[in-house]
Amino acid sequence: MWLGIETTGKRGGVALVRENGDVLVERLLSVEAFHSEKVLPAVADALEEGRMDGSSLSGIGVSAGPGSYTGLRIGIATASGLSAGWGIPAVGVPTMRALAAPIGSSMPVLVAIRARGGEVFATVYGSSDAGSPELLVPGVYTVGALAAHLPGTGVEVAVGSGRSEMSEVPGLDWVPEDMDLPSPGVVARLAMKTAIGTGTSDPVEPLYLRAFRQPAIGADPEDGS
Repeated sequence: MWLGIETTGKRGGVALVRENGDVLVERLLSVEAFHSEKVLPAVADALEEGRMDGSSLSGIGVSAGPGSYTGLRIGIATASGLSAGWGIPAVGVPTMRALAAPIGSSMPVLVAIRARGGEVFATVYGSSDAGSPELLVPGVYTVGALAAHLPGTGVEVAVGSGRSEMSEVPGLDWVPEDMDLPSPGVVARLAMKTAIGTGTSDPVEPLYLRAFRQPAIGADPEDGS
């Protein structure tokens, strides 16, 4: 069983996910309610509902950004503290990967998260059919620069809070808005896949991506570079 923690967007939450990927418990909380003092009680409630003890979990997945500075600090600090206390690994999951994974598209997926000043954090992932999409086009772009790099990628489907900033980019089929916020259950599943595929590494680092104010190919939303 893996614990997932999501605190990067307007809706936070925690989830318990079985090793087969099934969600046992998922608790979602609005950002207004999801202050730092609410995260641990939400985790405790999920464990109680799932009749689990923290030390018996296989690991913790936490949404690592980009997203709210405060939310990132809260989520990662909570995951790191619980990881140390329970003696289990914590795995950071790029927030944009967590948004792309549940789309279920056979085509590349654009993920755009609203940033400041009319900018977006955006990237393109490959088919999400496998549940852990491959990063195809890394970068942090202004809307204009992103639009210039989309031709030839095969992108048709888009998701994320940056949909209004991207409204003038043609040819995008946006998923329903309720998919614009990451799911803690998806975070847990992706963390589990990462642990199985490449192992775990400490500590979990936030992916702020705020240093990239100018369009630049090569800024990687999966390692913060």
